[in-house]
Amino acid sequence: MQILAKLIRPLEISQQGLAIWLSVLICLIHPADARSQDVLAQHRIDALKALSEISIVLRPNAQSEVLSVREAGDYLEVMVRRRLTELRIRPNSASVPAWLELSYVSTDRGATLELRMYRWATLVASKKDVFVPVWSDFRGIFGSYDKKHFQETVDSLVTSLAADYLRANKR
Repeated sequence: MQILAKLIRPLEISQQGLAIWLSVLICLIHPADARSQDVLAQHRIDALKALSEISIVLRPNAQSEVLSVREAGDYLEVMVRRRLTELRIRPNSASVPAWLELSYVSTDRGATLELRMYRWATLVASKKDVFVPVWSDFRGIFGSYDKKHFQETVDSLVTSLAADYLRANKR
């Protein structure tokens, strides 16, 4: 016991030093993101106000294809028409004020899907109009997956968009 006591010397630390170490330890144990909110959530919702028509755009990068590009586009359009009946869907055109883009990367080990809404916005400083993503959501599929799992993921993304669209356009 005496040998152990000699090896473990009492730690001399000031109260200020102790307070600093305890603060660091608390921050490591209780991360801030558990208590914070998404500060951009309201901006994404506001960006969907007064949206009446869109064009659907696909950006696939598929090494493993469970749905053809056409099937993925058709499925996305059907889901948007079901969940967002107020929106008109038009073919790709320069006159369409917004694009809904489904970007996905798929391999035999999983996939990532991102749904983005692009709209025209005016930069305050330069008063220049730019076409920018104003809303987005992302999902990942890990491991092997099938057509049904891919479609369920698209459903989840469209549901997220529909929820924010409804919040933005409350009457």
